[in-house]
Amino acid sequence: MCDFCHQHGEGKVWYLQARNYSRELASSPRVKQRLKHVIRTTVDGAPGFDRKIRAFQRAPRAVRWLVNAYTAADLRRNHHGQVLPIEEVRRLFTEVVTSVTRVPCVCRKGATGRGEAYCMAITTTPGTWDETCRQVLFESLQEGRLDGADLKGVETLSPAEALDLCERFDRQGLVHTVWTFRSPFIGGLCHCEGRTCAALRFLSGGLDVLSPAETRMVVDSDLCAGCAECVGRCPFGALSFDASKGGVSVDPRRCFGCGLCRTVCPEGALLPVLRRPEDPPVFLPGPA
Repeated sequence: MCDFCHQHGEGKVWYLQARNYSRELASSPRVKQRLKHVIRTTVDGAPGFDRKIRAFQRAPRAVRWLVNAYTAADLRRNHHGQVLPIEEVRRLFTEVVTSVTRVPCVCRKGATGRGEAYCMAITTTPGTWDETCRQVLFESLQEGRLDGADLKGVETLSPAEALDLCERFDRQGLVHTVWTFRSPFIGGLCHCEGRTCAALRFLSGGLDVLSPAETRMVVDSDLCAGCAECVGRCPFGALSFDASKGGVSVDPRRCFGCGLCRTVCPEGALLPVLRRPEDPPVFLPGPA
């Protein structure tokens, strides 16, 4: 576990610690401000994301290194978002979360103009955070950032209903990510696709903006049939087919541990293992 987990997890990973979802944290005005900031910058800024990514990629190597050094330090300090495999999503809904509100995805809204309800506001103390999310969404409707169609998908789900939905999203190939709104308060579980998710778009552009899962994937070579179906499934480019071995390998430096590769493996050859301190750091290669 990382330093953030030791500081805010009390022996657990940070997203399994119930106090990080508390009403006390959720009631902070800074949390509401953060939520409004996320919606505003994601919806309004989405058309310019590709331009910003290209500008970053054209910047001198030293500038790119400094930017990623800052974002990496910020991630270690505040842990804004982290990838979760489906096993950890199951633990979240069976051990911690008691109430879920399905909400529009502002990343999809900014990228496509449609805010389908792919995201979830999650809490252990129903009331405060749910009400804050609904209030901010209504304010965003009045400001013109969302429309009535986006809010039609807002609904309250039980943890079991939310988990069933997450299982479906997993089969569809969506990356599960958990997010803070003013750390350590955890308020959101998102289900992301590379072409619309702001974090995944910046990550694929070479910016270190998202923490990998606590686990990474490995291949059982005895089970791997070499069909390579999993290679195209990985949103992080961590898998490759080795013709000389007739099987697939996983680059631990690229694997974010989402586990989506397993959803298309007919042999069950891909397995999660806990990350170890001696494992190489995860990175996405910088732009050419």
